[in-house]
Amino acid sequence: ILDKIRKGFHVDHFETQRVKKDGNSVYVSLTISPIMEVNGDITGASKIARDISERKRAEYQKEFDNNNLSALINNTGDLMWSVDRNLKLITFNDSFSKIIKVTSGKSPDKGDDILSAQFIQDRDRYKLFYERAFTGEIFTIVDHFEAPMELWSEISFYPIGNGSEIIRTACFSRDITERRK
Repeated sequence: ILDKIRKGFHVDHFETQRVKKDGNSVYVSLTISPIMEVNGDITGASKIARDISERKRAEYQKEFDNNNLSALINNTGDLMWSVDRNLKLITFNDSFSKIIKVTSGKSPDKGDDILSAQFIQDRDRYKLFYERAFTGEIFTIVDHFEAPMELWSEISFYPIGNGSEIIRTACFSRDITERRK
C-alpha cells in the first residue's frame, strides 16, 4: 500500500481487520490517498476508515446459513430438487444427483430438462404435475416405479413465488417402499 502511495496512486476500499483500543476487533474498509504538494512531491497520506463490521457479520452469517442449509439437504436420503417454469433444474441435493446418475448414467447439471431424467417413466403425466404446481397448488402424489428397481415414492410439489408470481417449484421425494409393502 505504501509503495502505491509513494508512486502517487490511491487505494480504494482495502478491507482489513483492526483491533480497537478496547481490544475488540473491527472490520474496516480503507481508502488511502497521497497528499501532494503543488510540484507533485508526496508529503503524506490521507486515510479514511469506514467500519464495515455489520456488513461482514451479515456476510459470514449468510455463508454460515448457506453451509448449514446445504448440510441439512445433503444429509438425507430424500430427493430434493427445484425447477423453473421451463422445467429446467435449478437446484438439487446429493441424493437426487445419485439417483439420476444411477438411472441415466450421468450426473445432472443445473439447467437440465427435468423431464429428460431417465427415472421418469411417464413424462406427460409429470409435466401435468409440474403445471399444477405452477398454478400455485401444493400437493403430494404416490408413484410406483418398477425399473431399475421396484420403488414406491411419495413426491411432493411446492410452488415458490416471487410476489404473486409462481417462478419455481420445489419437489421432494421420499422412498416409501417398505411402508407400502
